[in-house]
Amino acid sequence: MKVDITPEQEQLVNDWIVTEAYQSAQEVLDHALECLEEDAIVASYDQEALRESLRQAKADLDQGNGSRWDVNDFIARGEKRRAEGLRKKAHP
Repeated sequence: MKVDITPEQEQLVNDWIVTEAYQSAQEVLDHALECLEEDAIVASYDQEALRESLRQAKADLDQGNGSRWDVNDFIARGEKRRAEGLRKKAHP
């Protein structure tokens, strides 16, 4: 597949590579496509159900029903799940 991009888009890709956030244009494209897929997943969620869930969680916390959690552990678990998901996609 051949894709034409604008000079502005090419500059954005090059800027990401120069910052060493990515090693190649392919990595930039891979990440951009992952973000589009994540956006589609989020858009498919029932937004009102999510809002209600957050309202209920806040009410629970306001009543003292909650537990402490470690943000670093939370991030690590999320990154692990994401990596496992990407591996499953790469090797179905």
